[in-house]
Amino acid sequence: MILGTSRRAAALVLALALWSAGEAYWQLTGPGGREASVIVVLWALALPLPLVAARRAPGPASLAVVALVVARDAFEQRAPGAAAQTVVLIVALFLSEAGARPRSFPVRGLAAGGLLVGAIVTMDLLAFGVYERASIGGYAHALTLVIGGLAAGIAMRDRGAEAEQREREVRELEATSERRLDLALADERARIAGEVDSTVALLLDGVRPLADRARHAPATELAELMGAVHDRAQAAMLELRRAVRLLRAPDDEPELAPPPAAARVPSDAAVGSARAAVRRTRIQHVLGVATPVLLLALLGLADQLMVLQDPLPTPLEIPDPALGAASPWVTAVLCPLPLLWRRRRPVTAALAVFALVVGRMLLHDLSTLTFTQFYVTVAATFIGATAARTVFGGAVVVAAGTATCVASLALEQQPYEAYAYSFILLLALACGVGGLLVRDRAVSAARARRAHERADRAQEARARQHVAAERIVAARELHDVVGRAVTIITLQAAVAVRYAPLDLVRARRAGAAVAQVAGDVERDLIRLGATVPASDGLSALVARCGLPVRLIQQVDSASLPLPLALTTVRIVQEALTNVGRHAGAVPVTVTIAATGARLVVEVVNAPGRRGVGGGSGHGLAGMLERVELYGGVLVAGPGEDGGWRVRAELPVPGAARLAVA
Repeated sequence: MILGTSRRAAALVLALALWSAGEAYWQLTGPGGREASVIVVLWALALPLPLVAARRAPGPASLAVVALVVARDAFEQRAPGAAAQTVVLIVALFLSEAGARPRSFPVRGLAAGGLLVGAIVTMDLLAFGVYERASIGGYAHALTLVIGGLAAGIAMRDRGAEAEQREREVRELEATSERRLDLALADERARIAGEVDSTVALLLDGVRPLADRARHAPATELAELMGAVHDRAQAAMLELRRAVRLLRAPDDEPELAPPPAAARVPSDAAVGSARAAVRRTRIQHVLGVATPVLLLALLGLADQLMVLQDPLPTPLEIPDPALGAASPWVTAVLCPLPLLWRRRRPVTAALAVFALVVGRMLLHDLSTLTFTQFYVTVAATFIGATAARTVFGGAVVVAAGTATCVASLALEQQPYEAYAYSFILLLALACGVGGLLVRDRAVSAARARRAHERADRAQEARARQHVAAERIVAARELHDVVGRAVTIITLQAAVAVRYAPLDLVRARRAGAAVAQVAGDVERDLIRLGATVPASDGLSALVARCGLPVRLIQQVDSASLPLPLALTTVRIVQEALTNVGRHAGAVPVTVTIAATGARLVVEVVNAPGRRGVGGGSGHGLAGMLERVELYGGVLVAGPGEDGGWRVRAELPVPGAARLAVA
């Protein structure tokens, strides 16, 4: 390790420094050059050296490189052309953001780029240094380096960070698999206990006190008491069947009845919010696709404007455009357009850009006076390699981009020597390899995402198997314990009612058996983890739910059959629980009304987004099971004002006897 950098990276930096020094020496001693200067060569050698510390301190390293470039230009200590400086700047700007925190503001890259552009503006305004009279091409060249280098570094940073994050999530998922399984089982046990509670409430709430009273009651009162016990046992049997059915059913999302047309129509505010979100997504997509194309088109126009404003001196005669004076301007805009299809056909789009660049060179729309034949080509090389779906496709783009750069340099018909071609090769290969690195990070992120999804699905399947086993065991024990007890209580209560006027002693023994069985059930259910609650009235439930509830009760609960009354309370209880979880302390309206021969239970809450969250997702399933037992209909969905609406309609036997509250 050298300053925190691997030996391989340090060797690459040293090779870049030697190449930069060799390029400066060749520019000074080649055709049309001046005498060799040791200072110029040493300065060129020093340009890339700060990059050795880029891994440990990318910001200071990139700033040091830009500062050396600025000082070199200010003191005019560089050879004509200085093409190696371009490569060094791109690498420095790329590394300034490649190692930054993901999704962070590019402070380091903007500082380095701002130093470069600010130095050019200062030299232009104060008339000194290399940029004493900076042209549009000079500014376009600098901005191209800054934007290209920073964009590549940010892409590398974000893709790599995503891959690392996904890999961490997979490791955490594997490390917490047992804990997640335990939590899933605990949640399921709590749900099972809740399902058992409703049966326990029906079976034990009043059964033992009634049975105890029946031991010493006269015949007439004993018959009435045991008749009430018999009714409770019948209701408990219905609730038992519902609970066992729900426990044994697959863990699927319930299919609810479709809401009425009024409930399906979203509010104007919801529609407007959804449309705004769609517009934002479309705008972001269009900007992401069109921005690189627009920048490359502007770069081509700036290149042509530079040719008109301040053409570079050359001893060769530059031929006029074959298709007229307007041709370079038109083709400058058309050349990057194939990149608009880079997401669907990345390799084809990049190859189309390369063909257009060569075509522009053959039509003399580009020449030795311009530089976009290289910058557009290397940009398309980077973009195509990044978006390629396979490594082979990315390699094809890099090879074609490199060949296009070399062909463009050859078509300039200038007496270039080996160092000029080495610069073009290095520039194209550097951008192509950078694109392949970004692609590799993107592929790693996608691979890690798929691994995370597979691991998550495997854990969910394992948890589902354990939960299903837990539910089957609970259903079996609930059936054995409560089913047997309900059967005995029903039979004994029927015996007591039958023999009360005939054999009071036998009837009382039947009542004692009911009390004994109820006590045994209570002990067994405590072993299963269930509680023994009393059935709640609606008023008590609303009072202690912690929400601002308005209760509109148009039907007296006492006039309802006991199972239907308990079902009403449970539907309201679950609906209020869901409001607290998902909407928070918002106003709620609970309505209990009668419509013809049907009981209507409706819970409507106002919009809200600050609930406590949580829940197992079985609340709607439980409500639907209760409603289906009575042949009713359950509707759950968004309300007209953006809130939530739960409505249950239950047929009532003997509806004419319903009392108005």
